[in-house]
Amino acid sequence: MAVEGATTASPRFRLSPEDRKLVPIALSTFRCFVSDLCEQYKGGHPGSAMGMAAIGLALWKYSMNYSPANPEYFNRDRFVLSTGHTCIFQYLHLHLTGYDSMTMDQLKGYHSSLPSLCPGHPEIEHPGIELTTGPLGQGIANAVGLAMATKHLAATYNQPHYNIANNMTWCIVGDACLQEGKLNNLYVIYNNNQVTCNGSVNLYNNEDVNIKMRAYAWNFLEIEDGSYDVEAIPTFINIRTVIGLGSKSAGDAKAHGAAFGPEDVASIKRHFGMDPEKHFVISDQVLQFYRTARPRGVELEQMWDERVKSYAAAFPQLYEEFRHRVEGKMTADWKALIPQKGDFPTSQTPSRKSAGLVCNPLAAGLKNMMVGTADLSPSVNMIWKGKVDFQHPDLRTTCGINGNYAGRAIASISNSLAAYSKRTILPITSTFFMFYIGLQQIHIATHDSIGTGEDDPTHQPIALAALYRAIPNILYICPCDSKETASAFIAALEAKVQKGAYIFNKEPNVQVTLLGVKSEIVFTVKTKKLLAKQFNIKARIVSFPSQQLFKWQSLKYKREECYTDARFLISSFGHSLPGAAVYRYFGFDENVKQGNISILRGEFQDLNPARH
Repeated sequence: MAVEGATTASPRFRLSPEDRKLVPIALSTFRCFVSDLCEQYKGGHPGSAMGMAAIGLALWKYSMNYSPANPEYFNRDRFVLSTGHTCIFQYLHLHLTGYDSMTMDQLKGYHSSLPSLCPGHPEIEHPGIELTTGPLGQGIANAVGLAMATKHLAATYNQPHYNIANNMTWCIVGDACLQEGKLNNLYVIYNNNQVTCNGSVNLYNNEDVNIKMRAYAWNFLEIEDGSYDVEAIPTFINIRTVIGLGSKSAGDAKAHGAAFGPEDVASIKRHFGMDPEKHFVISDQVLQFYRTARPRGVELEQMWDERVKSYAAAFPQLYEEFRHRVEGKMTADWKALIPQKGDFPTSQTPSRKSAGLVCNPLAAGLKNMMVGTADLSPSVNMIWKGKVDFQHPDLRTTCGINGNYAGRAIASISNSLAAYSKRTILPITSTFFMFYIGLQQIHIATHDSIGTGEDDPTHQPIALAALYRAIPNILYICPCDSKETASAFIAALEAKVQKGAYIFNKEPNVQVTLLGVKSEIVFTVKTKKLLAKQFNIKARIVSFPSQQLFKWQSLKYKREECYTDARFLISSFGHSLPGAAVYRYFGFDENVKQGNISILRGEFQDLNPARH
């Protein structure tokens, strides 16, 4: 008898007469609440969240299997929001359906100056969030990995009439996210509002998405009115919605990433029959309508627990193996699989070959490992005896992941395999670190500091500065203002050596040197003024846009220009707060820095420097 690998969800539900009356009220409440949240702190992404309200109601109220009382319920459906900037859509549904941690106060923290469970993109650390997908396009690959995890566990442990791993994966995508098929437990919902940040999607993409997805062999559904048609909403589901539905910017790019303003918010509420003078309104009637998800989730989990108990009695050996994996335990003798010292070559060996020598026997002997090589198995020495790749339709128990995946895609799939249930699957990737071509190019990188603010740490790639400085044949320049930007372009266009660091303010008889990089030099300037005012210390500032250019200068120049006495550093990733608030959070503020000067040398040893 064939073993079913995943349940077939039932997206085609029918509304009861009572629900049919409540749905319009629930949708109006949702859309008005979103407009209030974004208006509160004049920020956020209200448009798509409002347009997708009916999609969310169909998913969380009727289609998905999950348990708000226990967000970690093992066999829950997984939901991935690839369009992560519309996160308030997910946060509000978590609150409405009864997740304990997503309180009204947490919701109101969205885009505020205080930390909350509602950062500018969903983050995996928070209950109800499966993955941190970050920039557009990552969600679909992560959803593929989650669906693969279910298929692997189902093929390994499910038995006829005993489906202990059969959850579905749901993913909402936008125009930038589409690929991958042949996982019939994966639903991809395309929020087709025909709008991007810059305007109509037709500016960039005139393709027929329906034909494209059919060509990818997806089971395909199209829904023309996804703004209201709840019964039709929940495989690729192309749902036409209206961004910013009910606002004066409806259907326009203006509705994407900004608050609507108080007048339009009032107009939105009147449009949906709500009181424009009242804010953050969720009636008991609407809350009870959504909160039926909580007892339903408890019942689902109890039914699954009973199924697992029956499975354990019928298949005790398989159950013990399954239990060990769910608990994240390795087999007791796993270290014996690692080759002994005498088995390793004594001559110089490429690290990829050494990795293969160690990893291959582990992958062959441990069921909880899945190894992905992005179609490069021979090149990266990840081929072991008996290796079989995870393939449709029948090869799901295996631990090899091949296929013509891009390196970024295989990394995202690896993320979600690990996220499915911690340590149940241990993913390993091996692929070329990066490919380079020796041609002159200029890449302008924006939004690269903690000042990005509310879009959260996924949009504050401060670690990449060190990475790009370390990459051969890349000249990484961080200009602090327009003048330095012009110099950066000169250096890039002429490929000539500039100085890399220079004195920002030339004054006689300076007593201390401060170094600043890119836009954060403003804090160096403020610190200079503070030193003069509070300590009577004259300071000079050295701007340091390019470490690599500076390395190429003479020793004399480097000693004269860049001797520094104080350092102001950040030693962690960013935070989801408004730009000014996140700088204060990390101490980049002249009043904070007054107590944070780390070291003063030479003539200032008699000062009492504050604790760093």
